[in-house]
Amino acid sequence: MNKLILFAIFLFSTFFTDAQIQNINPDKTGEPWIVGGLRIPSKEEINKIPVIKMSYKDGSKDLPSSLDNSTKPYFRPVFSQTDGCCAQASGIAYNFTYEMNRERGTSANVSSNQFPTHYTYNFLNGGSGANGSWYTDGWEIIKANGCPTVSAYGGLATGGATRWYSGYADYEADMNNRVKDYFCN
Repeated sequence: MNKLILFAIFLFSTFFTDAQIQNINPDKTGEPWIVGGLRIPSKEEINKIPVIKMSYKDGSKDLPSSLDNSTKPYFRPVFSQTDGCCAQASGIAYNFTYEMNRERGTSANVSSNQFPTHYTYNFLNGGSGANGSWYTDGWEIIKANGCPTVSAYGGLATGGATRWYSGYADYEADMNNRVKDYFCN
């Protein structure tokens, strides 16, 4: 019950407070330069996310009541996130890393098998570490462009919230790290 209350407080503070939103334009009569906050996806965007539909036939194997993925070799070591990249940290650095290593049968304890937070985050943050993002936006980037590994990117968040990854050869190599689709449940 306590976890549910904490989660509700987190959601309320994330979606219904404007404490982090600021106009940083020194010309107060000019167009606002808004930083902070979180882009709210439209209903159309939310409805566009595919939902996986699973059915269990009679005689199928029962799912376990719990599973500790951190004991699997596909789960990367825990790290401290920087900036407002939490959606990309969970969606890309943890989930995408896990899935790619599971699919390839490789271990996630080396940087050449891990994926960085800030590669996708820096497409989405408007040039500010104060801005957040939606995890599905990161998946869309990886679906279209692929993703470098942590070793190719130079670190998990190298260059911070304003670094722009560039170079044709790098992007071409990163196309090997893509998803065909993603689903929510």
